[in-house]
Amino acid sequence: MKYDTSRIETILETLVEKLPALLANELDEVNVHYLFGLHQTERSFARCCRRPVRLEVAVELNDERRCVIRGVIAHELAHALVLLGAVNPPDDWRDIEVIERHADAVAETLFGEKLFYDNRGVQCMGKGARGRRPRPEGLR
Repeated sequence: MKYDTSRIETILETLVEKLPALLANELDEVNVHYLFGLHQTERSFARCCRRPVRLEVAVELNDERRCVIRGVIAHELAHALVLLGAVNPPDDWRDIEVIERHADAVAETLFGEKLFYDNRGVQCMGKGARGRRPRPEGLR
């Protein structure tokens, strides 16, 4: 089955181009897998996995607003760079809230834009992004 991920791919390329060359080169090792069925809850559009480090992205993300695609992908790229050892890890690897807020901080630093959470609890970044800051506690 063919599905359109062109908007996600374009935004992913744009974000990677904004990174310093050393960090962008680290991401050469990261594969992106587009999946059906990953979007099982209102806010589950993507995840970063270990062994090997890869991004898994719901094809449904392609239908979201540009600022949502940017926010979700920026957040997951931050996770990937942490797992690759390209940026400093969070202080406490056992606390999911610390891990997630650390990824937000890394994304904001690397891409120079604020990350918001919309009314569904989904990350958004860039033009049209608005919502809550910082990440609301308890999101899963």
